[in-house]
Amino acid sequence: MSKNAKELLQTELVQAKEQLANLDRQLQHRPDFGLGEGSPEIITWEMNLARRNVLTQRIEEIEQALERDSTGDYGICEYCGTEIDPERLRILPHTRRCVRCANIPMGSKPPAYVEEKALE
Repeated sequence: MSKNAKELLQTELVQAKEQLANLDRQLQHRPDFGLGEGSPEIITWEMNLARRNVLTQRIEEIEQALERDSTGDYGICEYCGTEIDPERLRILPHTRRCVRCANIPMGSKPPAYVEEKALE
């Protein structure tokens, strides 16, 4: 991983953790809501809860990318084992898959080009 990519990931991780802490503060109080009564603020609370879930996933992805860097696996597609295009890594530094494998659902059968690569 290049120094710039690592710094970008570390900065993104710090920012995401700050946003998560802010959301956690906002989520401490849940407005009441019941049939015919309650606060319309519940919508904001639920949106913040959804944002929190997205942020938690993003933090996990960034931490995994930094871990892959420490083990030497950063920039290698987890699915087919080929090198991920540096331009893709520049845009999505926490990506784990090459462009070719990006749309393959997790747990699905590998396409022929992955099976062929495994036989080499």
